[in-house]
Amino acid sequence: MSCIYPWFEDFYTLLHDYKNKGKLGHAYLMLGHEGLGELSFSKFLAKSFLCLTYEEITRSAACLCPSCRVFNSGNPDFLLVEPREDGKQITVDQIRNVSHFFTLKAHYEGQKICV
Repeated sequence: MSCIYPWFEDFYTLLHDYKNKGKLGHAYLMLGHEGLGELSFSKFLAKSFLCLTYEEITRSAACLCPSCRVFNSGNPDFLLVEPREDGKQITVDQIRNVSHFFTLKAHYEGQKICV
């Protein structure tokens, strides 16, 4: 995803304002109807938070910082947790992996994100 869906613009701006002011919460829960792009938005938001050279340009253009370059192929500071099969649930082992993920030191800038 190289841009933000219009219905996520305000939320994206709000979260980045919180981050810039040092008031970003440690967790956020997004709930929506299937097909609105929550997963794509969550990945885009995570990528923008992990970006080492974040500027407004990263909202529409490809960033070439090390974190963004490896994001789609596996940024070590990002963990995506999804059911392994359609119609199944997230397993206990996957949640244990989330706990382990956050015990490790961040690879790039000291921030880690799990979706």
